[in-house]
Amino acid sequence: MWKAYSVVAGSCLLISTALFASGAGTYAVGPGMQFSTIQAALNQLWVDQGTAAFSSPQYIIVYGGSYNIYSSSLAILPNSGLNPTSNNKLIIQAAPGTAPLINGRVAAYSEGCGFPGITISTPNTVIKGLSIQGYEPGIQVTGAAACVIDSCAISKCCGEAIEVDSSSSTVRYCNIISNACDGVCISSISSNLVLDSNITSGGKGVMLQSCTGTIRNNYISTQDLDYYPIEVYSSSTVNIFNNILVNSNADGYAIESLQGNSGVQVVNNIFISPKNEMQVSSDSNGGFISDYNDFYNTGNGININGLRVAPKIGPIENIDSVG
Repeated sequence: MWKAYSVVAGSCLLISTALFASGAGTYAVGPGMQFSTIQAALNQLWVDQGTAAFSSPQYIIVYGGSYNIYSSSLAILPNSGLNPTSNNKLIIQAAPGTAPLINGRVAAYSEGCGFPGITISTPNTVIKGLSIQGYEPGIQVTGAAACVIDSCAISKCCGEAIEVDSSSSTVRYCNIISNACDGVCISSISSNLVLDSNITSGGKGVMLQSCTGTIRNNYISTQDLDYYPIEVYSSSTVNIFNNILVNSNADGYAIESLQGNSGVQVVNNIFISPKNEMQVSSDSNGGFISDYNDFYNTGNGININGLRVAPKIGPIENIDSVG
């Protein structure tokens, strides 16, 4: 089914079809458009599509401006009955050349918190190019497989920036800064990716719990002694590759692997911290590999099963530690 909604001040607005797949539906959101809010466009999409499997991609195109959402009743929530497919996705994205802001109340990280800015419970959904601030979390993906959060800027949330409890989802090319809690929190699912992102967190940078996944090509930083750039709990087959991991707290670690992990591989990363780099508990050494990492510290180095390894003033290159 194909629909196109776009009107500006009584005249036609042409949206280049070269930007979208042939036959795709487009719903334009913004000042002067048919829809003033993202939710209104999503509601119309539900009217048009219902529960039928998408036969073409469906685009919610969001034009520049500030979209203030101060109540959970107004938060962005695609109908969970929508049925995008792997070939025909639901794509909510910024219009080319624009930077729309989904804006909660950010004063002291207190107002506007307590609910997500965007909740995705529809599989095969893409969120691209949006700026989001002032929620708890900024984006929540729940019960919806194969979703993508792409090129989003998420800040000033009073909880996690991104929370995922769905399988085969991807966070990539995002800028996640100045949030009160974790940058990306992924739990109880499999085959998720965190790629090519800048994450500077007030809590954990990336947290994996009871899942499998890959964390690759990111810059991840935290300043809190009680939290680390990467924390892994009760997980298996976790690949941590090609990241820069920074903990500027005097006693903090860059990676913590605790509570029964297995198959954690830490390869070709750069670690920067004043004192400690990596801590692996005694019940998490099964299949643990650390190889071809660079460690820059002035303290303890690696703490694996309570044993300090390579306590030198760095850089320490190509340290091989296999559990």
